[in-house]
Amino acid sequence: MIKSTEKEIQENKTRRNCILCSSNNYVYFIKIPEFGVLKCMRCGLIQSQLYGYVHCLKDGYKGINLASYEKYFKKMREKNYKRCIETLRTYFPDKGKILDIGCATGWFLKDMQSEGWNICGIEPSKTMIKYAKDKLGLDIINTDLENLNLPESCFDVVTMWDVLEHIPRPDIQLSKTKKMLKKNGVLIIKVPDIGGIIPQIAILLYKITLGTFRLPVRILFNTYEEYPHLFYFSKTTLFALIKKAGFEIIKIDHECAIETDGLIDKRPLFKSKFLKNKVITIIITEVIKSLNRISEIFNKKDSITIYCRKI
Repeated sequence: MIKSTEKEIQENKTRRNCILCSSNNYVYFIKIPEFGVLKCMRCGLIQSQLYGYVHCLKDGYKGINLASYEKYFKKMREKNYKRCIETLRTYFPDKGKILDIGCATGWFLKDMQSEGWNICGIEPSKTMIKYAKDKLGLDIINTDLENLNLPESCFDVVTMWDVLEHIPRPDIQLSKTKKMLKKNGVLIIKVPDIGGIIPQIAILLYKITLGTFRLPVRILFNTYEEYPHLFYFSKTTLFALIKKAGFEIIKIDHECAIETDGLIDKRPLFKSKFLKNKVITIIITEVIKSLNRISEIFNKKDSITIYCRKI
């Protein structure tokens, strides 16, 4: 669990300008004993505190249970990766060179390799890299984003699947990524959308109970994770960040990404005896399924994938 003190949160509010609009006028968006989430009053960008950022990125995945992620990666291949591959066939009929930043166990790269692409992946977790090598036969570069040094104008496509929200300075990373892309190269970013129905209900429950009922927001804001989200993007703030970095948005996909498969094993929060109760598990599962159906109907899903071109 990542903890921060009142002093650390206050320091963050005064020492760092918003990466999107440069304002330093923050207010608490969510405030619970061990965690603070701040909102920029000018542009609406939502972020967590700075404390522990680099540590999280470098060490957060040690000891991770990869078996519990199998269902997650299977879903990703069926939904996101398949759709992405079909889209890239239209943009790049002659294939090309692709970089996956934060490639985890490498399943996306393996699928792209099968499509005939020249692949490259980077990943800070040695555990993930070992999995990619042993199970998929992939050689992944072991580095973090701070030390990433790749040639300019080298890649036709760069992807970041659920990575941008973990990065301390996503604005700087997008600028670096732009330099790596060839002329008219494509960047693909997938992040959670805080404007989705499920996140909005979690926030509403927190606010109307004056912070008493905080379990949903703890899950939403990853307060029990050792690799938490550092930014919580809405469509508005994500689009603004992408355009500021010099990209043109060419395609948008939405989906319901909050799944129940593997949820109990993946999240430390769910290791409590209360939430391992079968009845509670069934209730949580059915509630999530119902909310996902409502999200589909009203097109207020909790994940967004952006395809953008270098300009």
